[in-house]
Amino acid sequence: MLQVGETVYRFWKEIEAQGLEDCVTLFTASDFERTYGPNSNKGTDHAWASNQFIVGGSQIKGGDIHGVQPDSTNPADFRSGGQFSTDNRGRILPSHSVDEYMAELIKWFGDFSDSDLEMILPNYSKFA
Repeated sequence: MLQVGETVYRFWKEIEAQGLEDCVTLFTASDFERTYGPNSNKGTDHAWASNQFIVGGSQIKGGDIHGVQPDSTNPADFRSGGQFSTDNRGRILPSHSVDEYMAELIKWFGDFSDSDLEMILPNYSKFA
């Protein structure tokens, strides 16, 4: 994470040096994650929810965190039937879908209707 942070920082400093901070948005997008609990080989398995970030100029209102993050010190958050987990392995349920996130970014590029978004993101209508 230190390397990712340093790389994003240097990238953004160069964008600012070129005066392009209001023309560039950097974002991550993934629905891939790993379980909190190990598998039988002492590794982790595929999971669902993950954290994302957006970096930008004046078009980005920074400092907001959307969604709910489990408390990694509270084992109950990761047990089957817990607020965040589907099983005892720690497969975390996302509070927002990748489709919701991407729909908001796509809307920055123009006036897209819900039917346009449904065509681009087939699961869009499944999330309010």
